[in-house]
Amino acid sequence: MNDFEKGLNTFRAASEFMQQNPQFLSGFGAPDLSTTTIGGEKYLATSYGTEQKYVQPLRIVAALTGLMVLMPASKEVDSFSLKCATWLTGAALTGWSLWTFSKANDEMRRNK
Repeated sequence: MNDFEKGLNTFRAASEFMQQNPQFLSGFGAPDLSTTTIGGEKYLATSYGTEQKYVQPLRIVAALTGLMVLMPASKEVDSFSLKCATWLTGAALTGWSLWTFSKANDEMRRNK
């Protein structure tokens, strides 16, 4: 099995896992930045119907988990370009999650 086939099999396994476990991706969902007041305190109402103070810290955990899932995949292939693609994908997911986290926190501060 060559490097391309190994990378493709890893991608297929990850895709299958995501399809079977959609709750894993819920941390990557774009937040609905509307707020609601419960007992005099403002809460951020997320797009999946839960109400939580500020923003889901789970978003960061999901991004880091995604990074940890992608990194072992990069050890399985010898191709430098596939390793770079794996690292860049993990870094992009983590960066995007941190960006949405800070954006939602800023929105929460403005609405308070």
